[in-house]
Amino acid sequence: MGQLSKEIKDFVLLHADEDPKKVALKYASCNIDLKRALQQIEGQQKARKKIPSWANNPDIIYPIGLSMEQCSSEETGQYKQDIISSGDSMVDMTGGFGIDFHFLSKKFGKAYYVEQNRELCDIAEENFKALEMGNATIFHQTAEDFLAQNNSSFDLVYIDPARRDANGKKTVIPSDCIPDLTSMLPQIAERCKRMLVKYSPMLDIAQAIEDFHKYIQAIHIVATNNECKELLLELNCEKNGFCEPVIHCINICKSGRECFSFTYKEENERKTAYANGLGKYLYEPNSAIMKAGCHKSLAQVYEAKPLSPNSHLYTSDNLIDKFPGRSFRIIGACKFDKKEYQKTFGGTNKANVSVRNCPTTPELIKKKLKISDGGTFYLFATTLSNKEVILIGCEKN
Repeated sequence: MGQLSKEIKDFVLLHADEDPKKVALKYASCNIDLKRALQQIEGQQKARKKIPSWANNPDIIYPIGLSMEQCSSEETGQYKQDIISSGDSMVDMTGGFGIDFHFLSKKFGKAYYVEQNRELCDIAEENFKALEMGNATIFHQTAEDFLAQNNSSFDLVYIDPARRDANGKKTVIPSDCIPDLTSMLPQIAERCKRMLVKYSPMLDIAQAIEDFHKYIQAIHIVATNNECKELLLELNCEKNGFCEPVIHCINICKSGRECFSFTYKEENERKTAYANGLGKYLYEPNSAIMKAGCHKSLAQVYEAKPLSPNSHLYTSDNLIDKFPGRSFRIIGACKFDKKEYQKTFGGTNKANVSVRNCPTTPELIKKKLKISDGGTFYLFATTLSNKEVILIGCEKN
């Protein structure tokens, strides 16, 4: 692919904030490589939100839209960098656009980027120069070929298997991803001290523990702005036999990182008492915790009482500082009835409606109560431990 010409760079700079579709129509007959220029405009616009430090570098080259969609964000790349130890050498066996490789490589003397797509390798070569990554070496190979042809050992192997099977269908099962790490694991484990593996957040955690039980040390469920993005597996290739992995629930938000850690052994052994009624405050765990299912551990650590076994809402009389999720001040509660709602909450005709363990939907609730979306009022429809369905009205803390 090579470097961008001065003409393309100037064109991209001139139209950086414009709609690529409109630019394509307006300049259909221009003398530059318009397709490549549009790809750069679109990629840079996405990078401003996803990878701001790269977007500020005018020499970065962007790949096709699919590669931009699939790559990690700067926030999750930085998180990976923070959880790994420094070392002499690392290899990323599924290099892609190189975001994770860029952040991980900063902690190693030598860093090897392996990618089977020729165009992505060409882009990486230019970008690593622009980012002054002098420790990076690029290999245009599959992960399997790299292992077969390279006898080196590494402190860290990072791998992000493609979540599509041999027929191109989406999958989250590790053995169906490409490459199939479950079959390659013994071969890779002989060549490294640690592995960090990225899978879809849709992967069942029990499945991950079963597939990697011999080496698994920790699991990181990573969300950004309360949306689960990644499931990271930390594998210790120097240990022998299974030990209970620590589960880290991470939500990266504007205020920082919400972190909660536990083990399933702790979760299974813990007891919890359900709330007899509502306290002054209501809590909704973030998406990483909801994915992990650590509801008893959360209740015990934060001294919050769950409303029922399946509602996954908590209450307390005293405000809990830094609860990992959303916290609300309870205004009132009533039965799921229009007259009761009007009596309890007066003329409130706008609400942000959520449903937890309740046989209805936010749309049906709004229709029945004749309210619309929006405002600063929050309404939760849920079921208490005594099976009573109620509406809880709140405002954010």
